[in-house]
Amino acid sequence: MAKMLNARITVISFLPDDRKSIEIKFIQRLDEIRNTFEKLDVSCGVRLIPFSGENLYKRLNKAVAELKGELVMIMTQQELNFTEFFIGSTAQEIINKSSFPVMSINPKSSEKTGIPDPLSNAFINPIQIFDR
Repeated sequence: MAKMLNARITVISFLPDDRKSIEIKFIQRLDEIRNTFEKLDVSCGVRLIPFSGENLYKRLNKAVAELKGELVMIMTQQELNFTEFFIGSTAQEIINKSSFPVMSINPKSSEKTGIPDPLSNAFINPIQIFDR
């Protein structure tokens, strides 16, 4: 969609203050994501934003305003049990309380969905990767 609209994407990841020990891994992952978009000829920037205390949706609103963004896109992940019908509380707050329009996606890593595998892989949540 960004390519069709000639839009610029900025990928934002929040680094909780208590996770500073993995900051380099976050930066490396954001660089991988940027490279993936650039290989698809989509202009992309990345931001790693320190986070503590305040509500995440408020910090996101502030970051989007600073970047002069027009749309927030978040990824919700499909679960394999009854919880698949629910969205996490952070995602709900972002959707319900954002000052900007929010697009929620649930990418699948399959060419049949129209999302190229490298792009869907770019949306893996870095916090989940390093918490395992």
